[in-house]
Amino acid sequence: VAIGACVSDALVAARTVGSAGYTVRVVDPRWVQPVDPALTELARRARLVVTVEDGLAAGGAGARTGQAIAEAGVDVPARHIGVPREFPEHGTVSDVRAWAGLTAAGIGRRIVEWAALVDHAAQPVSTTATNGRRQGPCASSS
Repeated sequence: VAIGACVSDALVAARTVGSAGYTVRVVDPRWVQPVDPALTELARRARLVVTVEDGLAAGGAGARTGQAIAEAGVDVPARHIGVPREFPEHGTVSDVRAWAGLTAAGIGRRIVEWAALVDHAAQPVSTTATNGRRQGPCASSS
């Protein structure tokens, strides 16, 4: 879910995420408050929801979207990319966006990392290996 000025970078980031093997849909909501019920319906079909905004990540539109998804009973991880709650470095708008990770490259990198974690968590782990060792993506080799 890309909000406002972040839509164009989110569209570029979607190509990065897609080239990593993930299916991506970028949604630009018509409004941010109240959260459009169509977003919760889209979230039902997703394995991960990421919001991108150039406002504060904590308490911003992304956090409200995640809350609305949870209140609708949709059990999907939601992550937010926005400005951190700390004093930014001084510079141009581009400098501050880069500092906050709000560039196409920064957005794409974080989404790929989060998607990989979701994939990893979804992998079944077998504990019935014939050699008695645990098998699966979290198993260690000796």
